[in-house]
Amino acid sequence: MRRKLIIVFIILCSLVFIGHSQSFMSFGWSVEKMDKTEPFRKIIDDFNNHYSNNYIMTSSLKVPEILNGGVFGFKFDGKIASVGLGFHTHLHVSTAEWADSSGNEYITQLRLNHHGFTYWFGANIVHSDGFRMGPVFGMNFEQFRTKLRDSKDFIYAHPVYPVDIFYFSFTFKFPFSFGNEDFTFDIIPYYQLPLYNMKLSKLHDKLNVGHATPYTKDELKFNPASYGIILTLNFPFKL
Repeated sequence: MRRKLIIVFIILCSLVFIGHSQSFMSFGWSVEKMDKTEPFRKIIDDFNNHYSNNYIMTSSLKVPEILNGGVFGFKFDGKIASVGLGFHTHLHVSTAEWADSSGNEYITQLRLNHHGFTYWFGANIVHSDGFRMGPVFGMNFEQFRTKLRDSKDFIYAHPVYPVDIFYFSFTFKFPFSFGNEDFTFDIIPYYQLPLYNMKLSKLHDKLNVGHATPYTKDELKFNPASYGIILTLNFPFKL
């Protein structure tokens, strides 16, 4: 009951604030780096070592460290504070190719998606004509998914999704906003802190079927914390 009251209070405060602020629609791009990739490294190193030692490997899988993706949302700027909500998505794609002694060619593609919705509130430490900056705290609902595919042709591919997890996270940002009520450009460094540690055991079993190293569950426990930078263009609109 207490949590519901807090959520209702946040929504009501936001609606009051939105009614007394400048409204913007935001479009942008985000680049993020996964903070802790050792479990992925174990799994992918095992895969690459097996196929490079037993086949003719022309390209190998890469550890998903850097992800890129788009962002879209709304922000409402006041003199002392700002609020906003939005959607973000990040993607990593890596493809391994190899051939056997008879010349038959094979591929394995790993796609990693990390996306979600966010609600944030920020304080404007500096607010002047043409420039604003200050800390931002965000609450996120995230999805983290891995996809394995065995063909470049989508018609004949047999995708599997070893990891498909929903979780909550917090984001800490420090935006620098340039512009006025007609247009703003934002540079936003951030750090995302998840409230969940996922296990990559199923990804290991699927990717390294028949030659999987017997890791413990703790060795394949992955914390999807990340940090990066967002660039957005913000255009005014009226509610």
